[in-house]
Amino acid sequence: MDAFQVDGCWLLVSQWVTGQQPITSRRDSLPLFFSRLAAFNRDNPATGHFTSMYADGHYFASLADLVEHELAGHLKALAASWPELGPDWAAPGVGSRELRAALAALTDGLACLVNEDCNTGNMFLKADGQPLFIDTEWLHTGLNLHQFDHLNLSGFDEPRWYNIGAEAVACATAYFDELRLPRALANEQLRAWECLAVLRRHSSWHWRGQKEQYQLTAQRLRQLLDRPSFI
Repeated sequence: MDAFQVDGCWLLVSQWVTGQQPITSRRDSLPLFFSRLAAFNRDNPATGHFTSMYADGHYFASLADLVEHELAGHLKALAASWPELGPDWAAPGVGSRELRAALAALTDGLACLVNEDCNTGNMFLKADGQPLFIDTEWLHTGLNLHQFDHLNLSGFDEPRWYNIGAEAVACATAYFDELRLPRALANEQLRAWECLAVLRRHSSWHWRGQKEQYQLTAQRLRQLLDRPSFI
């Protein structure tokens, strides 16, 4: 990589590589990217200054603080959506304690250097078959589970070119296999992540006043909490 200073600013120019992005072809390579991502996370632990794309520019001393900061807003949106339920219920048919217990597994994830915006548009397969991550503007210290934002593991998201649908289970499996995490623990972390993803979507609906979508939140949370496993 070459570096140049121009008008007090540094410009970094990386090596030119040939290959392709796994968007419309070579999607069989996607699990390899997540295996390499897991190795990168494992080899780059972090002890603080944690943030995420959903932290509104805030930084935190611990993963617990990072997670709680985001959850507080989402749980407030849930309570405002169904005020008639009272504090024992997060959503119709979903107990507050049950949901909180599932979300607790978020803090069992890795505190490390993460590449949070991990989508097919930021992946590049070199001509020799080696994977590269590009456009790493969301490279920071944070929670490894936040990197699953573009894995459509439960089929709740509409297909998009940058998301990973059919290959999602294989990608998640490759990731946790590289970490050698027991499958039971991996599944609980995935459950926590999937619940967080549903809460993020609900907060967006609540902010937009899309009350007709609220029932989907309750249905999806119940489905995730009852699901035996994800990989």
